[in-house]
Amino acid sequence: RDPLYLDRLAHHIDGVLANRDDARGVTDYRGVSGACWQNTSYQPANQPYCYVVHTGMLTWPMAEYARFVRDDGLAAEEHPDGETYGAKAARFTTAVEQSVAYHDDQWNAAGYYIFRSDASFMTYAGQDMPLNQSNALGRTLFVLYDLTSTQAYLDKATALATRFRAQCTTGGDGALLWNYWGGAYAGNGEDISHAALNVGFAVMAAEAGVGFTAGDLDALATTFVERIYVDDATFSDFVGGGSTNNPSYLAQTGRWLVLTPERT
Repeated sequence: RDPLYLDRLAHHIDGVLANRDDARGVTDYRGVSGACWQNTSYQPANQPYCYVVHTGMLTWPMAEYARFVRDDGLAAEEHPDGETYGAKAARFTTAVEQSVAYHDDQWNAAGYYIFRSDASFMTYAGQDMPLNQSNALGRTLFVLYDLTSTQAYLDKATALATRFRAQCTTGGDGALLWNYWGGAYAGNGEDISHAALNVGFAVMAAEAGVGFTAGDLDALATTFVERIYVDDATFSDFVGGGSTNNPSYLAQTGRWLVLTPERT
C-alpha cells in the first residue's frame, strides 16, 4: 500500500505511452500510425508490425494502475509530477481502450485474434494466433470491463476463455495440458514461459466466472506440481514435462505463483 510503487508505475507507463507509434509519429507496414508499439525484429525484412500479444503485455499494467487507484480510493493523491492519480488513471484507461481498439479488425468472434491478413511477409498471415498471444490481450479486456462496464470487453474475454478451456486436455494425474497453438494435445505441450500468460488469463477468467472454474485452477496447480516441478532445483520446460532447466524458461516459474491460492 505504499504509493511510491504507484508513482513509479505511472512514471513507467507515461514513458511507454510516449513510445507508442502514434506518439512517435511512426507508421507500420501499411503506413498506419496506430495506438500500438511496432516490432521490427520478428519479420523477415524488418517490416514494422504491431503484435496483439505485445499490446496485451504493455496495456495490462496500465489498466491495473487505474483499477488500483479506484479500488484504494487514491484519485486525489498527487504524483510527483503534479498530476493526480485520478487524472492519470482516466488518461491511462483511455489510452488502453485506444490500443485495444487498434486490434478490433483482427478479432474473430469464435474467440481468438488473427495475424493481419494483408501482412503477406508473415508465414501465418490471416491465421489465428497461438493461445498465449490472444490471451495476453484478454487480461486487459477483463480489467477494462471492470473499469468501464463495457459489455463488449467481457464478451471478448469470455470468448477467449471459453476457447482456451476447450483446447485443454486433462491428463491422468488431473493436470490441465495444452499446446502452444492449441488443438489436440501432443508432445509435452507449451513451454512454461508462454504458458504462464495463459495461466494468468485463466485465473482472471475463473475470478470473473467465465470459461474456467475453481476446479480448473486446481488442475492448473496440478500441472505445476506434478508436471513442471521435479525438485527444488529442477523444473520441466513444458507444461507436460520433458526437458528441464532451460535457462530461458527457468526464471519464468515465478509467474506461476498466481496459482498459489489454489495449492499451498
